[in-house]
Amino acid sequence: MATARQRWTQLERRLWTAVRRGDLVDVRPEGTDPTHIWGPTRTVRAEVIRELLLSGPSPLPGQVGGLQLAGARVTGALDLSHGRLDQPFAFLECWFDEPIDLGATRTQAVFIQDCRVPGINADGLRTDGELNLDGLLCTAPLDIANAHISGPLVLNGARLSNPDGVALAADGTEFGNDVFCRRCHATGEVRLPGAQIKGDLDFSDATLACPGGVAVECDGVQVGGTLSVNGGTVLGEFATNDARVDRRIALVGAVLSNPGGDAFRGDSLHVGTGLFCRGGTVVTGAFRLPGARVGGILSFSGAVLSNPGEDALMATRLVVDGNAFFSDGFSAAGAMRLLGAHIHGQLNLNGATLDNPGAAALIADGVVVDTDIFAARCLVEGEMHMFGARVGGDVTLDGTVVRNDGDTLAAEGIEIGGSLHSRNGFSSTGQIQLSSARIGHQLSLRRATLANPDGPALQGTHLTIGHDFFADEDFAAHGGLDLTRCRVGGRIVLATENLDGEVSLSQVHADRLHLTGAARGPISLTDTTVRVLHHDPEDWPEAGFDLHGLTYSTLKPLDLPATRWLHWLRRGLPDGYRPQPYAQLATTLRNVGNDRDARVVLLARQRHRRHHLPLWSKPWGWLQDVAVGYGYVPWRAAGWLGMLWLAGWLYFRDQRPLPGGSTDYQPALYALDLLLPVLSLGQRGTVHFTGAAQIVAVAITVCSWILGIAVLAGLTRALTRN
Repeated sequence: MATARQRWTQLERRLWTAVRRGDLVDVRPEGTDPTHIWGPTRTVRAEVIRELLLSGPSPLPGQVGGLQLAGARVTGALDLSHGRLDQPFAFLECWFDEPIDLGATRTQAVFIQDCRVPGINADGLRTDGELNLDGLLCTAPLDIANAHISGPLVLNGARLSNPDGVALAADGTEFGNDVFCRRCHATGEVRLPGAQIKGDLDFSDATLACPGGVAVECDGVQVGGTLSVNGGTVLGEFATNDARVDRRIALVGAVLSNPGGDAFRGDSLHVGTGLFCRGGTVVTGAFRLPGARVGGILSFSGAVLSNPGEDALMATRLVVDGNAFFSDGFSAAGAMRLLGAHIHGQLNLNGATLDNPGAAALIADGVVVDTDIFAARCLVEGEMHMFGARVGGDVTLDGTVVRNDGDTLAAEGIEIGGSLHSRNGFSSTGQIQLSSARIGHQLSLRRATLANPDGPALQGTHLTIGHDFFADEDFAAHGGLDLTRCRVGGRIVLATENLDGEVSLSQVHADRLHLTGAARGPISLTDTTVRVLHHDPEDWPEAGFDLHGLTYSTLKPLDLPATRWLHWLRRGLPDGYRPQPYAQLATTLRNVGNDRDARVVLLARQRHRRHHLPLWSKPWGWLQDVAVGYGYVPWRAAGWLGMLWLAGWLYFRDQRPLPGGSTDYQPALYALDLLLPVLSLGQRGTVHFTGAAQIVAVAITVCSWILGIAVLAGLTRALTRN
């Protein structure tokens, strides 16, 4: 060995001496590029370094030994595999001609900083300190798989290049501290599957490129701190399936790009305190979080996601313990899929742009949001799909614009504990589907505009609203409103003057129904039940208006004459006579003490009924109407009796009865006796006439019988109805 050392160069002998003191041997030239000026004064053989590290001299008394070399060229292969190094070593700005082998080596701290190395094999390496590769230029794989590094791994500013394979392999490696890869440039795959990191994993401002492949493989990784890619660029897939990050994931201002594939894949990912993709994060490809759990806040505020025609965000069964933000300029080109997700806080989409024309832009079927959904001032090209969603608080869509060829908001069976606000400039081009939905407090469409030329603009059959439904104050709908079988605990306020299509309120149950303005389309109130109906009857349409089965307790305004309400009622029976609407109107008028108008309505009902009777039965109806107004104008019978009595008296006053009868003949009593067939005044049986007088007497008697039967029939009907 001594003979071999005699052949060592001056630099190598100098290094021997420096190792005993732990001094730095710096052969970097001043003001020149160290990679182009080599010579014996700057060259060290790898075998010498190996001997110095594995069996080198002992430190001088009172000194801490160690190898530190800067600016040298190392020739030959540096093989330290399976070695045990009791002292740290450091290479600064060195050039290695061949790879470094640290496989299964046990050592202290390792520093290979700003060096150029054609590959490092450190599989199974164990260090009691840090592994510092700051500024490293590695042109072949950097393999630290299955290693145990007690201190931090530092790759800040490193450049790792293996375009056709793995640039960094750290599979199953245990890190006792942080992993710093700030400003790192890696061409090829960066692998950390199954790694355990007690501190942070930091890729801030790094560029990790493996286009079309997996750029970062972190499946199953465990990070005790934060996973950060702030300001970084990832070209290829960033995979974190089944990973666990105890603090947060920060992708603030990052660029993730994998067109046509997954840009970020976090299936069953678990994040302790938050996942942040805000501040201008740009994602090209799918961002996947199915089955993931975020312990705190999920924020995509200001992020731009692009995967046209496919899923821009795929987060089925996602669980967020805090709030989820997709607001403040968030944009998604492609579907945003939250199917079956559970957000324990709020879901905030204020100011977002969702773009997936002709398909679903938001798929949130079965989503559970414990508090509120805020989606104000959004622009949505495509469908918002929320079948069976459950929201504990309010859903706010104020000022949002939604356009789609079919449904715009498909929310059948949604349950909202608070209110659904779609006001103040909300616009829907397509159909809003709220069938079988349940809204705990209020549905407001004030100052909203709905349009659907192909059918109802709002489909709300079996909709249940706990309090009020407002569609007034400049509300407009170009298309129908179908609220069949809707149940509203409070008011329905509808601006009918701004509705172009058919409005179906059939079988609706509400406390109050307030219709404002002249309707421009058909309105159906078939079998509807309300406590108060408030509307001017002149504002109802002339055609396509159905009142059959409508039930109410109060009409407003009540100071209108019965003739106006009758005109309204007749227009509401387009298919013929129906008795119920007349009876309902009469009952309402009678309940407020307006018996006169109630009788007018009931008389109108009989006359309307007569128009639909067979011809042979109509004369009897005419007779009852003329005689006593079908029993609702009984004093008319007294008039007829008076006229008949007066006519009889005047006629029989000039007639002489046959001799042999009563000598006390009084024409006035005789005429009255003829009109009272069931009573006798002593004239009819004792006074007799022949000829024309006899015929007149019989005629008066017949008329009295007919009039009496008509009075009896009319009064019986009236009393029975009352």
